[in-house]
Parts: sequence; C-alpha cells; structure tokens
Amino acid sequence: MKSQQSHIISSSDRSPIGVFDSGRGGYYTMEAIRKLLPQYDYLFYGDTAHMPYGDKTPEEIREYTFAGLQWLFDRGCKLVIVACNTAAAYSIRVRQATYPELKTLSVTIPGIEALIENNVRSTLFLSTTATSESGILPDLTYKHNYTGSMEIKACPWLADMIEDDMVSPVPEHEKEKILWHCIGTSQAESVMLACTHYWVRYDTFVKLFPDKIIIDPSQEAAKNLVDYLQRHPEIENILSKWRHVEEYWTANT
Repeated sequence: MKSQQSHIISSSDRSPIGVFDSGRGGYYTMEAIRKLLPQYDYLFYGDTAHMPYGDKTPEEIREYTFAGLQWLFDRGCKLVIVACNTAAAYSIRVRQATYPELKTLSVTIPGIEALIENNVRSTLFLSTTATSESGILPDLTYKHNYTGSMEIKACPWLADMIEDDMVSPVPEHEKEKILWHCIGTSQAESVMLACTHYWVRYDTFVKLFPDKIIIDPSQEAAKNLVDYLQRHPEIENILSKWRHVEEYWTANT
C-alpha cells in the first residue's frame, strides 16, 4: 500500500469500482474484493485528513462522506463500496435516497447477513463510538431477523492504534493487550468487527479468541459483491476491466 497520493488518470472509457473509507482500513477491504474480482478497475479514496470518523459529529461525518463519494462518482465510478461502518451509519441511507441512480453499497449489511447465517445466539459488536451511538447496528441486525442477544462496545482507541501501527509498528504484545481489552470477559459466541480498520488484526483476534466466531464484514462484503454483480448485469456490463488500481489520500492534498 502506498502512503502518498496517486496520480489520477481521467479516461472516458474507464468505469472503476470505487471504495471509500475514512482511513487505511478500507484499503484492505478493496484488497479482499480484488482477490475475488481481480478483473475490474478500482479507485480507492482514503480520507486520512479527517480520520478517525468515530469521534466526529453526525454532520461532519455526512459532509466528509458525501464529499468523498462525489469525488469517486465524478471520476467515473459506477458503483461505490462504503468501507466504513461509521460513514455508512450516518450517510448511506440519505445518499441512496437522494441519488438512487448512483449505486452505493456498504460493508455493514454483509457482515450482519453472515451473523445470521452462522446462527449464533449472542454477539459482541466492536465499533467506533459514533457507530455505536448511531443505533444502526441493532436496527439492521434485528431487521434481518436476528433472534439472539447482542452487545455493542465502542473501542475508540483501536482504529488509531491500527493506523499508527501501519506507519510505526507497535510491539505485538501491546497490540494483543489492546485486543484483549476490547473483548475482555465477554461470553458472546461471536464477535463482529464493525469497523474496517479492525480487519487488519483479524488473524490476531482469531488467535486470541479461538472459541469465538470472528466475523469480518470486509470479507463478507467481497463475497456479497460477487453475488450483487451476478444479479445486476446492467451494472457489471459497464464496469471497466483493465485490472487498473489507483488510490487517493486526502491527507496529502
């Protein structure tokens, strides 16, 4: 992953899949998607200038998210994945209602669908403070007919640690201590990583908590997109397929 802004090539014959995130975590969501769908072009937008979104107001989250989505659509994207649960919680429903012709999908629902498919009786959601306060997690989960119990725990320090670790590595024992603090003594059968930054530490979660089902919405979103494009040939047919990947980071503008 590059740490600098990439030069964006404008071309009328390119219609990439756009991926939006508040920071670097969504880059790995894009990589999970590319493993299953490598033939398409991709354009990533990482809003590192305003990261983290978890401590922002709803108005700020919507402002930053709408700006990023518009940037992607202005550059030819026909479909954008919102790889940030916090951005999706405060923005995606309004965006979809305002611009129904501009296709926007989130990672949140695929994660919840995986939770239902695993038929678990109890779940711990790890999220940012803003996502926790939005109410979207219980709203969507119970709308999908989840019948188990759920607990939501905000881990405002975790995304920051993961971002810092990408620049200046944090000792492994310190990272494990932070993950232990997030889950603690929870008896939940499953843990939902309801922030795409947390996916970066997925293997560590699995190692530390082998008795729990760890659900990563990024991986589920990748599988969901394969199915979505099969069901929507009108979208799939207009996506460009040059295997070209570009990235843009707002902190470097």
